[in-house]
Amino acid sequence: MFVQPETVIRWQRTAWQRYWTWKSRRSATPGRSRVPKEVRELIRRLARENPRWGSVRVLGELRKLGYDISSRTVRRYRRSRWHGPPSQSWRTFLKNHAPHIWAADFFTVQTLTLKTLYVFLFISHGQRQLIHLNVTPHPSAEWVWRQLIEATPWGQQPKFLIRDRDCCYGGSFNSRAARLGIEAILTPVRAPKANAIAERVIGTLRRECLDHLIIINERHLRAVLREYEAYYNNGRPHRTLDLETPQVRLLGLVRCWSGRSWPGRYWAACTTSTSGWLRDLLQIRMTFCPPTGGEMRRFSAVRTCHRPGNSTKPAQ
Repeated sequence: MFVQPETVIRWQRTAWQRYWTWKSRRSATPGRSRVPKEVRELIRRLARENPRWGSVRVLGELRKLGYDISSRTVRRYRRSRWHGPPSQSWRTFLKNHAPHIWAADFFTVQTLTLKTLYVFLFISHGQRQLIHLNVTPHPSAEWVWRQLIEATPWGQQPKFLIRDRDCCYGGSFNSRAARLGIEAILTPVRAPKANAIAERVIGTLRRECLDHLIIINERHLRAVLREYEAYYNNGRPHRTLDLETPQVRLLGLVRCWSGRSWPGRYWAACTTSTSGWLRDLLQIRMTFCPPTGGEMRRFSAVRTCHRPGNSTKPAQ
């Protein structure tokens, strides 16, 4: 071999850039010219000195002065004040509702033959867990809706779903999701930070996985994403989770309730996410057998799995 793998990857990336640079080259006729600076300053001055004037009134004054512009231009450059009630910040909203929020987003991957594949994902804000990933060359409204159904089996669904205004969702996505008990929250136009969790996981997936590979086809990409999803949820530590994995390992000890027919103590271990059945089991155990201080310390200190019937038990 006369070249290194990194060189081949760089060639493929630059070929994609050169292809789209050639395809999106400027035409002979330029677009609409920009509004002159003195007109923009005049619009802002009229709006600032006359706060009760609307866009139509400002447009009328400008036309009397001989400026032929549209009302959309006036609305774009004037600074209107917001008179509505104050709204909570995204940081406060996410902190209060993170366990009940999912985020959805698309991103594209280019193959070896310069074809575009679309990846759609769901991620949980509470545990930063990748809920669902899938690939398609032609996204549609019905395909997106099918992904939501596959990501929410047995009623495991969020209360809120943050998404952008991509036309691939279709016009009826919000109403159909509302019938499932999911409120879709649309991000503002050209505001990717409003869906920062999804944008960040896409960047992580590119930096740690896709930027080091050349995707051959859809099947290859699906296999790569499936393997990375398992690593992301089960093996990758997250600073937001105090260096824990999204699939939190609750390797705690649960003592079964001991009655007359069940003498002694039986210990079991749980390795799962924060699911409902585990919380119910812990609640029953706390109700019938309140733990002592030593048991609570052992519960939080155990980091190995002890299965029922194993000879290895925690120190008493």
